[in-house]
Amino acid sequence: MKYFLMVYISILFFCAGSAAGQDIFDAEIYLQDAGGGEPLFHYTSRVREMGNEKRIIHSYFTAEGTLFAEETVTLKSGSFYSHTAAFPVFEESSLLVREENSMIFTYTKKGRTRSKNVPYFEHLYGPARQDFFNAVLPFLLKGETIVFDLPVPPLLTFVDFRIYQIEGSKYERPGTVVLEMRTRSLLLQIFARPIQYVVDKETGLILEIHGPTTLRRKVKNRWEFFDGSIYFEYP
Repeated sequence: MKYFLMVYISILFFCAGSAAGQDIFDAEIYLQDAGGGEPLFHYTSRVREMGNEKRIIHSYFTAEGTLFAEETVTLKSGSFYSHTAAFPVFEESSLLVREENSMIFTYTKKGRTRSKNVPYFEHLYGPARQDFFNAVLPFLLKGETIVFDLPVPPLLTFVDFRIYQIEGSKYERPGTVVLEMRTRSLLLQIFARPIQYVVDKETGLILEIHGPTTLRRKVKNRWEFFDGSIYFEYP
C-alpha cells in the first residue's frame, strides 16, 4: 500500500489551455533546490487537433533522451473524453475513458489489467492542468481554497486534494503567486508532502513546480523517487 501511495498520491505531474500557446511548453526537471547542474528530465508538451478532437500530450525524457513517461488527455468538442498515463520502463499504464456521467478506470502493470466503473469528476487534473489554473486562479487570489480529485490508478479510485495561496514561500518573486497543493486526508499526508506552484499573476501561467514527483532516478542501480523542481518555458 505504501508503495502505491508514493507512486500515485505524491503526484506532481499527472495530471486544455484556453489559449493554444499555454498548451505548448518545454521544461527542465532538476532535483529540488539543486542550484544548477544538469537536468534529470526534459519535459515537453505538444497538441494534436483533428476535427472536434484535441489531444494534449505530455512527455518526460531522461537526460539520455529515453522516453520515461507519457500522458495524454483527449477532449471531444471541448469536453473531457479520456486520459492515459504510461511508464514504459516499468510496464505500467492507466486509462480513464468517460461514458456520459461515469468513467471506466483501467490499470495495467506487467500484463495484468484491472478495471472499474467510477463516477465522472468535473475537475480532473493532468495535462489539462493549465486550464484548471486559468479557471481557479481568480478565486485563489481572493484567499479561497479549491478542492479537486486526483486518480490513484493501482487502487482504481480518486483522492481529494486542496489548493490555496500561501505567503512567505522562498519561491515567491515579484509578479508571481505561490499556490500549495496537499491532500485533504490526514492519513495520506504522511506519504504525500505538499507541492508548491509558482504562477504568473497576470497570465496565470505555471512558471515553476517544486515538490515530490512520480518520476524516478537510478541511484546505485536502484530506481528511487525524488523531490523535483520544474522550470517552464513557453513559446
